[in-house]
Amino acid sequence: MALANLLSISSMFNDKRGISEERLNAIKPVLRKYIAYWREYPDMFVDFLATGYKEDVVSTFKFYFY
Repeated sequence: MALANLLSISSMFNDKRGISEERLNAIKPVLRKYIAYWREYPDMFVDFLATGYKEDVVSTFKFYFY
């Protein structure tokens, strides 16, 4: 599940924009699963950042290792 999916889950509860305490509390269980997964597999977190969350969008995010 990507960030867009998390935000769409949150938007089902209200039509607010931005981050509020209520929106974060609504998706807290899913966020905990993501954070637990990324703590165990940090390389997957880096891949998630580099590739984005949509298959048809090309990310311009680049890593420079030096």
